Amino acid sequence: MYTEKQIKGYAKALRKALSTRNLDLSHGQSLELLAETLGEKSWNHLSAKIDSFAPAISQRQVIPDGWVLDGKYSNEYAIAVENFDASGPVLKIEGAPAKSKAFATVMQSVAAEEYMGSHVRFTAEIKTKQVDYASLWIRVDGTGRNMLSFDNMIDTWPFRALRGDNEWQKIELVLDVPLEAHTVNFGCLLIGDGCAQFRSIDFQKVSSEIPISSDRDKRPAAPRNLGLS
Repeated sequence: MYTEKQIKGYAKALRKALSTRNLDLSHGQSLELLAETLGEKSWNHLSAKIDSFAPAISQRQVIPDGWVLDGKYSNEYAIAVENFDASGPVLKIEGAPAKSKAFATVMQSVAAEEYMGSHVRFTAEIKTKQVDYASLWIRVDGTGRNMLSFDNMIDTWPFRALRGDNEWQKIELVLDVPLEAHTVNFGCLLIGDGCAQFRSIDFQKVSSEIPISSDRDKRPAAPRNLGLS
């Protein structure tokens, strides 16, 4: 269920889009049109259903002990820990933020001393429903938050983030922790809309013989087939 703030944001965007096509609607008309599109008789009916169905987002953010919530407009996401089956607790991040470029991550930051000179492995199983992007991420910082290594499955090659609907998939990220490291940060991430669930979360020190997950060293050293043959 959308929030009233989101619906009003969509109404504003609809008015703007229609105005570029010389179709002028008032804000109230836009709300009525959106309500009809969502299967309601009127904006008043939809507004009443929103008020009765959805508590404030802040009341639906239950952050597990030891973790923190971060992100851009992360207050527009619902966070919960639920127990669905014998597989154990499931972290759920869900939202349909009205603002663009919104994301939410439930994360931790730990001292790097224990992991220096080795690799670290961050694993979890992820299930998604209608997500824009869902992933794990891990970043190693030096002093002054100088980033030394990073993998979020999106901005690092190859692209591996989950999109749309996916059943449970095991995801594994491996990163190098150099001797000058100060902090290791890692978390579960949802960008944009949808619902992402995370379970069987694990973080551990592993041998430096295990390859890092971003495969940066496998990128071509030079352009290839520019002639399109």
